[in-house]
Amino acid sequence: MKKRRTVTLILLFGLLLCLSACGNDNAETEPPLHEGTFDVYLIHDVRYLGETGNNEDWNDLVRFYTSLQGRLNKKAKWNGFFVYQMFDSTDQFWFDYITGDGKMLADSKIVDLNSWDDLWNAFNSYISDAGIVVWDPSVPATANVAATICSVDGYLPVRYDTDADSLYTWLLNHDVAIKQNLCNLFDGNKDANIADTDIPSTGSIKCDPYLWAMEKYMDRTNASMLAYVLDGASQIASNPIYQKAESTDPCYNQLYSHDYYIYNECFFIDLTCIRSETPCDDPDQKKGTDRSTLATILERMSERNNGKMCRFMGFPPWYMKYTTHLNNGSIEPVELEWAFSSFISSYNFIKEADAAHPSWMTNASVYCQYESTLENYENSKVDVTEVFDEKVRYFTIYIGDYDSSAWLKEMAPGCFESDARGELPLMWAFNPNLSDRVPMIFDYVYENKTDKDFFITGDTGAGYVMPTYVKDLTPWIEFSQSYMEKFDMDIVGFIIDRRSLTERELAAYAKLSPLGAFHNDGSRVLDIYNDQTVFMRMQDVYPDTEGWEKWMYDCFLNGHSNFASFRTIRQQTDNLVDSIKAFEAYANAKNDGYTYKYVDMY
Repeated sequence: MKKRRTVTLILLFGLLLCLSACGNDNAETEPPLHEGTFDVYLIHDVRYLGETGNNEDWNDLVRFYTSLQGRLNKKAKWNGFFVYQMFDSTDQFWFDYITGDGKMLADSKIVDLNSWDDLWNAFNSYISDAGIVVWDPSVPATANVAATICSVDGYLPVRYDTDADSLYTWLLNHDVAIKQNLCNLFDGNKDANIADTDIPSTGSIKCDPYLWAMEKYMDRTNASMLAYVLDGASQIASNPIYQKAESTDPCYNQLYSHDYYIYNECFFIDLTCIRSETPCDDPDQKKGTDRSTLATILERMSERNNGKMCRFMGFPPWYMKYTTHLNNGSIEPVELEWAFSSFISSYNFIKEADAAHPSWMTNASVYCQYESTLENYENSKVDVTEVFDEKVRYFTIYIGDYDSSAWLKEMAPGCFESDARGELPLMWAFNPNLSDRVPMIFDYVYENKTDKDFFITGDTGAGYVMPTYVKDLTPWIEFSQSYMEKFDMDIVGFIIDRRSLTERELAAYAKLSPLGAFHNDGSRVLDIYNDQTVFMRMQDVYPDTEGWEKWMYDCFLNGHSNFASFRTIRQQTDNLVDSIKAFEAYANAKNDGYTYKYVDMY
């Protein structure tokens, strides 16, 4: 670990002059790029303005300084410093990696920020220059609208709260200006237009702010990326969503993801696609209003992106809203996931599925700027020497689910630090599109792979879509091909869909993954398309549950084939290797006339 230096007041004054000079994102020309090493400001879990506080205060601060982080890191290579948060359990691991010898932030000077006073002293000039956008706690959707405004105008989002010890009051007392105020702007009056627009109100105080923001800001936001995160409902103590939640800390509220979305100038939403019931966070709206508002936004985004694939960053927050969990709806969590995935797929959106848990991720505004030290990425190669024996039953394992940067960031270190790696061939299903957000992980795993580590895609290629719902598969296949070629991948690990695959999907995936692909279509156990491309059903297995060996064994009996494939979710390497050996021993002990053998996917 680098030796930390004590930051003197004189040095801070010098830095603040730089911040003030470089803070204007609307300048016509960029200042010169910084040369030499970077400073790194480490924020260490700043929770309260003073010594005590509550979860509302904690959420307010994290929302504020994570938004600030996204804005500052957008200018990092001009300003000469990055802002990095030390909160998540793997933040230290990845910080050590990107500051290692020869890496992007090697030899950086480290400045520790351990309190609000430290943070304010470091960044008050920029904060004062940026100003704030105030969101309305009586209209939680305005929290996401404020994030959108921060993305494009740089105003930092703050909850309206006139208590003497609130962040809002503190900032006003320190002469930070309100640049925009969203309070008392929306009332959901269905007989009037939405504030300062010609758009008729939806009658929903939740949906109107998103249509207002679409009218005012969408054309300035990122045309290919949409942020799907919780609004402010679960951050307000008086709100029913907050009161029923299992946890209301900033992790559960997905606030740590905001730096990356603001860095990428995203439009922020929190809406459900279910039309059969009113959403738990807006029970007075007409059924389907959330869905129609979501459709309007997705359609506008798709038009702006000219039919190319858009990135949908996030996952339905089943643990907080909209489902049977916590009695917040009649829809099961998995049913919501599938309904949502099919719905957004029809608008050419791929999902980066930061599902619970973790449904959030720190520091992506730093990671996405990581500069690779590899000239190219070479996957492991295999010579298939196995000769089919009708008395052998073969099985293989898909190691997932890594269609989420948050999950990959959390799990990759443990998986690749294991001494068990290299003993058996292992098929790592790392969605290659995640390299946009966490590129350093791909350097790390390719640098440290053994000749028995193979990289394949997760769901459903370079991102999670349901292909039967995508109107034109050509943009999707082209999108995936570019990533698979970059990372030398030739197998799609899991085609997930809620409908049966048709000739159209098989033909498309035969081009993308000519060796073969695995899927969840129960009507197709094993197909060989055009006598060349294998399409094989894959089934989930949970090695930590009772009776899992018998379940796997029964899959062979019911599959009418000598081949079976199984999907694991978030399993560490030691447990994977032990489970493979355990199943071979279990099945072979049956003495049923077959030998059971684990093989790689090839």
